[in-house]
Amino acid sequence: MYVGGTSNYIRGGLYLATEATLGGLWYHYSVTLYDKQVKKYESFARAHYSLSKYETNIYSLYKQIPDSTKRSNFQTLYLVDRESYCAALFQDPQYASCPSLTNVDRGQYATDSTLGGTLQSVTVWNETALYRIVGTDNFIQGWDDLDSMSTYADLELGDSLIWHRLGTSENSLAYANMRERANKLAGYQAYFLGGLLLNHIVSAVDATWSAYAHNRSLYEEKVSWLDRVHLQSGFQWNNGPASQIIANVEF
Repeated sequence: MYVGGTSNYIRGGLYLATEATLGGLWYHYSVTLYDKQVKKYESFARAHYSLSKYETNIYSLYKQIPDSTKRSNFQTLYLVDRESYCAALFQDPQYASCPSLTNVDRGQYATDSTLGGTLQSVTVWNETALYRIVGTDNFIQGWDDLDSMSTYADLELGDSLIWHRLGTSENSLAYANMRERANKLAGYQAYFLGGLLLNHIVSAVDATWSAYAHNRSLYEEKVSWLDRVHLQSGFQWNNGPASQIIANVEF
């Protein structure tokens, strides 16, 4: 706008349109659609997941293990996220006994049939972390359509430490897909913000160069008449010393 001219106005309009488009797309995908997807998978988990069911199943499986060595292997393979899970649920002092299945107070867990019921009756310390954790494979035993639940014999808790699925659940897979979709929507913001930054850089360079060229042309117009003036100086003796300057102007 400072430089003026049809071409410059068109380019400026394009930069502005690009800015508005990228900003609008960022808000649509990374804010509006992302928030809807998060609410979708949270609602799904509240309806189909149960902390009480997970606790009952994992503790029942743990009690089947006959010796301390294999219990240690079980903890390494299947309770690796237990501490994060407990930290998401409780604030101290309740948290202290939660990670260990041997010391845990079973009564501290809500007995509601669904996660939604639990969240209505219990204050969870970090719901966002909890929604992430219940979607991992080691917490599959809390889904309402759990099938083919593993027994102690299925786990082969030997020295090789081979991980086996604790069961199968279509709802678990559906939930994982919902969360993946949300993560993709959140990831789009990198492209949109990168595009905005690139648009800023390109437009700034264009504006700087255009202004430089414009100002240079104005300067040349102002001083161009000086290029036609030629000055000559000299010294002569005419009844005494004297100097002279002769100016010639070309037309």
